[in-house]
Amino acid sequence: MMKMLKPLRRSPQRRAEGFTLLEVLVALLIFSISVAALVRGMTQIVKQTEQLELKTFAAWIADNAYTELAIAENFPAVGEKKKTVEYASRTWRVVEKVIATPNPQMRKVEIQVLIADTANLSERQVLSVTSFIGNNS
Repeated sequence: MMKMLKPLRRSPQRRAEGFTLLEVLVALLIFSISVAALVRGMTQIVKQTEQLELKTFAAWIADNAYTELAIAENFPAVGEKKKTVEYASRTWRVVEKVIATPNPQMRKVEIQVLIADTANLSERQVLSVTSFIGNNS
């Protein structure tokens, strides 16, 4: 007797290994959004650090200007004085306003520190300090 041959059966098709184009595009979208958020955050940190540096330098410059007025031999005269200071490889403008008070032995001192804003070709105030000086003589 003859043996019966079984018909050839195709094995079920195996799914191709790997990712579909849609999966790759979704992953790329998620990655690009994450990178954009990271870059935005880093940019903000750099701007804040630069602003903090400017305020620190301006505070030192204002402190130096006040100290010069306080240790001067003569009691500061009422009026406004502008000067330019080179500090930390930058050019700063210092505006000192000495204002009379009801007490003739006291003067109100307002010190403004400005820096050149190269983007607008103008000056930008970084810090303003107000204090009082007494007559030591």
